[in-house]
Amino acid sequence: MWNKDRTSFSDTRERFEREYEQWFAKADPKVKVSDGAQLAKHRLGDFVMLDPALRQDLISFARAPSEHWFVVPALASAKYPAPVFSNHDDGEGYSELHSKDVRAWFSDEISRSIRAAVEQE
Repeated sequence: MWNKDRTSFSDTRERFEREYEQWFAKADPKVKVSDGAQLAKHRLGDFVMLDPALRQDLISFARAPSEHWFVVPALASAKYPAPVFSNHDDGEGYSELHSKDVRAWFSDEISRSIRAAVEQE
């Protein structure tokens, strides 16, 4: 999935290559996530290291100058369709878990946006 940057395009998956692979290899096993069972051990707001093998399954949907948000369908479970994460430029490869359910997360974000628009009127 491609994201528009200020002056160029970059592929979200590139963030999970080269140096990231070294960071993942050295990371504490408690923060590594390669499958849904490992993800289930984490709470919202936790910072995790996603297995570089998951990079082909990333779906990026938003980007700010120093952060981007994405979904990883390969980490879906019977209970949740797919988790939502964000990466920060200063996070040294860690991804923040925002939601284990992409549908619920989008619904909450849309509801918040509508409330904010109504309150401004």
